Amino acid sequence: MVGGVIGSVVGRRPYKPPHTVSGAPWRDTRWRVALKKYLGDDAPKDTILISQDLYNLKLQMANQQPPAQIQRAIAEAENEKLSAEIDDLNWSRWYDHFHWLVLTSMERDFAFYVERGLHYNLQTASVYILISACFVPALRHWWVLAPTSLWTLFLLAEEYAGLMQWLNKYSTTSKQITYLSKLSSKG
Repeated sequence: MVGGVIGSVVGRRPYKPPHTVSGAPWRDTRWRVALKKYLGDDAPKDTILISQDLYNLKLQMANQQPPAQIQRAIAEAENEKLSAEIDDLNWSRWYDHFHWLVLTSMERDFAFYVERGLHYNLQTASVYILISACFVPALRHWWVLAPTSLWTLFLLAEEYAGLMQWLNKYSTTSKQITYLSKLSSKG
């Protein structure tokens, strides 16, 4: 249920192409160096994104060329801008890949699964009891509602923190650099 609510909130956000994001974390030079070291020859080209102002300037310069060269100059400017946007998209995809890996890759031992199972079960039961308290008068005691309210607040806080960490792309940049460095040193 909570996952469905989070999915509907995230799904409502309008799509924003990666090249329109200013100050994107995948443009960080330290992160790009770490990824290039890991990927080797398969790394995307390290091109600089062309701003709209520079693109417009190149189009104006192209229109001042002799008539026979105008179309070729415009095509070159468009190809240069498009290839830079494609390279930026490739960097953003790699960043999203490692962002997700860093968020989900943690040591998971038996104690982790027991703790997580207890948390989910207690949080689910607390939501169920709070909803049931609206209809069952016997549940309307402070010693029932206080712990269930606390577990429900824990659930909301954990889900909110997880959502914010997932949405904030900048939250994992340093962890990604460390992770990529470890992967590069192993192989």
